[in-house]
Amino acid sequence: MGAENQEAPERELNTFPPSNGRKNRILIPTLLAGVAGAGTGLISKHRKSLGLANITASYAANFAIVAGCYCGGQLGAVRYSVIFAAVGTTIDYATLKAKDFLGDQTKIIREDHENSKKNGNWFRLPEWFPIRILDEEALARKRAEEEEFLAQRARIRNLREEKS
Repeated sequence: MGAENQEAPERELNTFPPSNGRKNRILIPTLLAGVAGAGTGLISKHRKSLGLANITASYAANFAIVAGCYCGGQLGAVRYSVIFAAVGTTIDYATLKAKDFLGDQTKIIREDHENSKKNGNWFRLPEWFPIRILDEEALARKRAEEEEFLAQRARIRNLREEKS
């Protein structure tokens, strides 16, 4: 009974010759997944906004990569290749759309930086920030207010001492 169980795994492992096995298990399904991805890119609704070549290549590459990673031979590889290709294509689409937005934002940041260099204010805190950097006039005004406040406290203290 032990000898029969040991022979069964050996027969299952050597079902394909090594050179033919790779071709049938990996290469052909990967190529087919690439073709299926290209076909999916052809019927995609984003082909007009991103360009037919870009979206077709993106879908084809994502399908082929996932199918190649799963060695093509597993039944679940098709399901996962579709899921990951959709996710990968969504990321590709989002990065293309975000590139325009980020380009505009970096342009605005550069312009603000150049303007601050011209004005001499290379570092500016936002208006809502609780800590303020005071110029000479504001600093003198603040010191005068503090001295006035301390003088009022001294008068109040003197009045309390007189009453007691």
